[in-house]
Amino acid sequence: MTKISAAHRMADELVEASLFRRATGYSHPEEKVFFNQGEIITHPITKYYPPDTQDAMFWLRNRQPEDWKEKTEGDVTVNVNDDVKKMTDVEIKTKIAKFKADVKAELIASGEVVAVENSQKAEKEVPV
Repeated sequence: MTKISAAHRMADELVEASLFRRATGYSHPEEKVFFNQGEIITHPITKYYPPDTQDAMFWLRNRQPEDWKEKTEGDVTVNVNDDVKKMTDVEIKTKIAKFKADVKAELIASGEVVAVENSQKAEKEVPV
C-alpha cells in the first residue's frame, strides 16, 4: 500500500466515523465564554448534538441498500376503460376533484388527517 492510498484510507475512515457520530448523536466538552463587567469568565459545559435523521438514512441506504432503498422501481400498467376515454377534460377534472374530496373526507374521518382552517378560512390538512 502506498503512502497516498494509506492517507486516503485514513481520511475515509475519519469521515465514516464522523458520519456515524452525526447519525447517532454525540456530545463533547466545551467551554462557554462570557464577558461580565469587563471580566472574561469561562464555564465548562457539555455540548450535545442529537441524532440526524438525514445522516442516518444516508448511512443505511449505503450500508444496507437492499433494505433501505430510496425508491422502488417497477412496471405499472394502467387500464383506462372506455367510459374515461369518452369523457371531456372538464368531466375528467370534475371526477378527479370529487375523488380528491372523497379521499380527504375518508382521511379526516379516520383521524389520519386533521382539517385546520387558517385566517383566510381556507382548509389545510395536517397529519397527526
